[in-house]
Amino acid sequence: MSVPIAIFIIPAILFIQIVYIFNSSLEPQCTYLIQPEEPNTEFSSVVPEDPPTTQQRQQPHLENLSLCQSPAEIGAALEILGSRNESRRAIFFIESSNKGSITARQICALESAAMHNPDADIYLLLLDPPENPDLTRDEKMLTVLRHHDNVRLLAADSATYYVGTPLQEWSVANRINTSSHPIEHASDIMRVVTLLRYGGVYLDLDFVILQSLATLPPNWLSYELNRDLCNGALGFQKGHPMAQMMAHELAETFDGSSWAHNGPSMVARVMSRMCGMPESESGNNCSDVTVLERDKLFPIGYPGWERYFDGAAGPEVVDSVKHSLGVHVFNYLSHGANVTLGSNQAYSLLAQKHCPRAYWGCFKFF
Repeated sequence: MSVPIAIFIIPAILFIQIVYIFNSSLEPQCTYLIQPEEPNTEFSSVVPEDPPTTQQRQQPHLENLSLCQSPAEIGAALEILGSRNESRRAIFFIESSNKGSITARQICALESAAMHNPDADIYLLLLDPPENPDLTRDEKMLTVLRHHDNVRLLAADSATYYVGTPLQEWSVANRINTSSHPIEHASDIMRVVTLLRYGGVYLDLDFVILQSLATLPPNWLSYELNRDLCNGALGFQKGHPMAQMMAHELAETFDGSSWAHNGPSMVARVMSRMCGMPESESGNNCSDVTVLERDKLFPIGYPGWERYFDGAAGPEVVDSVKHSLGVHVFNYLSHGANVTLGSNQAYSLLAQKHCPRAYWGCFKFF
């Protein structure tokens, strides 16, 4: 290269490199907030089949989950819910750990609800989340938000969320802070207040929704096991008397030492008082409150939770729940059980179909 040409070319190359570096610094950074999961070597009661081969794990043609995306927005719960279009159905999920992050399985609950209920608003309420929570940059969450515009992330401030309800003068924060089960009890309270204030459906984050929930009655509870009522799934119209009584019951009888007292047991007490429905029996004198049989949302009760993780029984289990609206996998029991991507475990098969973006966004285990 002659000296005169080099005088022009070398500065041009340096200029291009400087521009590239500057532009690159402006791009959003790709951060993998949920790292590839390792097997849980301590869990041995359910042994899935051998990990699938590379060919078996070929993912469907979903978009590249590693694309850089801007952080998700988190709205203010009182502002957004106070001005929402009440002609649309509302489905609520709650994250009450104050961590501002959820797992792939919990993202699956949101995605499956959004997929089968495009005409409903799907809300994840984050109770007192930290500033700039990890969830806003989680790639699986961002992908679900991009493909389902009916999903919203909302921050709920515990200092103001209970104003205008029977819990307004009750020190929720102090009771929760001294509770033996603070995350569960915060959620127990928040789901009742949410349905009382806004109406809609509440679901635990360990559901996989299999069909539209549009066929549910406006006011309902569900059996979970035999004739036992639960609070893991329930629905009420805004201001319904039963939701009002549940809020009063929590304010008057809250017990921070008992896991079930403020949840399933509270539902049973209120149902007995309002509707003459003794615990574990089927009588119901409340004409506007329907009690769903457990096959609608709890086709397999908690004693049989391992069936969702049994690779040999997967197709049989999937067939047995095909008429259900959803399935509950009892995370408090099953969180340590591995789900291998591409396996025949029932949870794996259901997730592939009903929450593919949350599922295939994982590395080896869902």
